[in-house]
Amino acid sequence: MRYSEEALQSWIKPLSATEETRVENTIGMIKDAIERSGLSSKYEYEIFAQGSYANNTNVKKNSDIDICIMVKSLFYCEYVDGLSDLDYNYSSSSTNANVFKNEVIKALISKFGAESVSIGNKCININSNSYHVNADVVPCFQYRNYRYIGSRSSEKFVEGIKFFTSNGNYEVINYPKVHIQNGISKNKSTHYKYKYLVRIMKHIKNEMQELGLTNERISSYLIECLVWNIPEQMFFNSNSYTGLLQQTLYYIVSQVNLNWVEVSGMYYLFRSEQKWNLQDTKTFLVRMIEFLDYK
Repeated sequence: MRYSEEALQSWIKPLSATEETRVENTIGMIKDAIERSGLSSKYEYEIFAQGSYANNTNVKKNSDIDICIMVKSLFYCEYVDGLSDLDYNYSSSSTNANVFKNEVIKALISKFGAESVSIGNKCININSNSYHVNADVVPCFQYRNYRYIGSRSSEKFVEGIKFFTSNGNYEVINYPKVHIQNGISKNKSTHYKYKYLVRIMKHIKNEMQELGLTNERISSYLIECLVWNIPEQMFFNSNSYTGLLQQTLYYIVSQVNLNWVEVSGMYYLFRSEQKWNLQDTKTFLVRMIEFLDYK
């Protein structure tokens, strides 16, 4: 047994007050940059966090913040089969998505400086300093999925985001708010053990990564989704985190399959476009079991 129960319990805690302050500073600076840019005169938008910080599953090494700047006055839709813009009383827009993205880039450079801002494939990266943490900013548009719930009402839809990659201009559709809400619900129903366990496994994954025992395809997001697929009753089968962790790893190795889903429930976890696959995942979990000296 590599880690004591006390060590595992120490890892369930959220960020320190100092690190939390740096995260909040980052969010505030990004909001200020957009407000000062004058974008509010052109768009109705919403700024919100996504990723491990928003999901409250972040650990010290992963204290970066992911921010969505989502336009709501212009949006993309996925309609019920056979229906179109006219059925929902919408009209098409000729606005190019890259126009908004470039305006956001300009605003962030004005606030943080050109040396601190770089353009990634899926987001705009802001480098950290002593005052704020690293940030990945995603300029995006609201995505209204009517088809998923069979809605014929323009006001009833599953809300997601849509943006386009810098390389190849490929579309990406995600559902960060659904992910957050589903995580909150599961955390409450498991008496908060869901997110505690995610933090523990992320911490162990980070240590394994430092020792070269895992590969970059195994992400913190994947770990969160794996734990999400565990039946809720399993979280109450042990009175210790040592026991819960061991049972969880054995369960996932034996039960993980292609029907498992992401936390949002909107996509299968093992899709062809994901950087991980089922075999990589099983290999990683077996290595974690060996790393922890479980018999």
